[in-house]
Amino acid sequence: MLIPARQRFQILGVMMFVLVLYSVLAFVFYSGLTQHMLGANDFFSRWMGARALFLRGENPYSDTVTREIQLAMYGRLAQPDEDQVAFAYPLYAAFIVAPLVGLTYAQAQALWMALLVVLVVSGALLWGQLNRLAWTPATFAIFLLSVLLFYPTVRGVFLGQYALVSFFLLILAFAAIAARYDLLGGALIALATIKPQPLVFFVPTLIFWAIYQRRWRIVGGASGAFGALIVGAMLWVPTWLGDFVQAVRNYADYARVGPPAQTLVEMFAPRASSLALTLALSGGLIVWMAWIVWRARVIEWERLQPTLGFVAIVTTWTAGRIGTPDQVLLLMPWIYWLGGWVKRRQFGRALLAALIGLVLPWTIFVMTLQGNAEDIRVTLVLPLLTLALYVRQTLQSAKMKNDGTTSQPC
Repeated sequence: MLIPARQRFQILGVMMFVLVLYSVLAFVFYSGLTQHMLGANDFFSRWMGARALFLRGENPYSDTVTREIQLAMYGRLAQPDEDQVAFAYPLYAAFIVAPLVGLTYAQAQALWMALLVVLVVSGALLWGQLNRLAWTPATFAIFLLSVLLFYPTVRGVFLGQYALVSFFLLILAFAAIAARYDLLGGALIALATIKPQPLVFFVPTLIFWAIYQRRWRIVGGASGAFGALIVGAMLWVPTWLGDFVQAVRNYADYARVGPPAQTLVEMFAPRASSLALTLALSGGLIVWMAWIVWRARVIEWERLQPTLGFVAIVTTWTAGRIGTPDQVLLLMPWIYWLGGWVKRRQFGRALLAALIGLVLPWTIFVMTLQGNAEDIRVTLVLPLLTLALYVRQTLQSAKMKNDGTTSQPC
């Protein structure tokens, strides 16, 4: 399908604007932060692993590279009870960082942080567009400010988290599928697994829906891209799949913070029953999600946003070792709700909900902060708030349906 000349010029203009904005952001991060104080610890491990892979041909999962990362980050080897800062991502995650491995870390960090800002804002705007948000200068400015101040966004940027890249790629896949570029959409779904946890339920949901809808090109695009990523990574490190599985097992031993479902149970339940209760809570949420996905299998793509929003909610509750930056997925239900309230001119409700969603996580963070470590209770705030709002919206929707009106929950 040919793109009209006028639309091509508009796309080119947007791309040039984004490139200029990205360059300015990178310069600001470098001159104001990274050349004076290094950080983005989550990015550092992946950058060091990618350097070892591409500059020296070493296996980034090896003990040698892990020790090198520890010495660079801690100035010593990590203690057994500390984060081992190992390269515990799929090997193809290193491909994303490849253009930055020849730079100093201060330069690479600045470019990466600027990229994360651009990607999370672009993903949020694109999701808003898919939900047909009505933009005015005021709503656009408030929307941008809200996305930038959203707790998972800020934490994700300053940690250098891959979760923000996965979020953007996932939303871009949704946009491609909506435009019926199904091969591209499937390929983007596969690429978004550079951080697997946020995609753990989205991949089966999207593949199931595509199969039921007989949109085989989505399945083909995802399968082909997965195969290319796996085989391409094997050309660099033939043993990477087994090494990655072992790295994930090791990570589970030293990163003891579980998903919010586990955290919530362990805060109130006796230790003897916490595992059973965690499994019950997680299992209940997953079964609920599976039921909603099953019901949505016949829905056309344009009406699938509420289902995808609930998949995001359940992911942030139950996916193993999921942290607050991964909760950027919750922008999906929040944007859907806020857009609906604005369309119905319920501005007071939209403003109040937005303020609570923005302020409450930061308030809990400040109240529980000890040193420079995030308290585990912060990981509960947004999943709990979002799930409660989802239940409220669902009950309200059911009531309106019984009263003869129609509405959609997220």
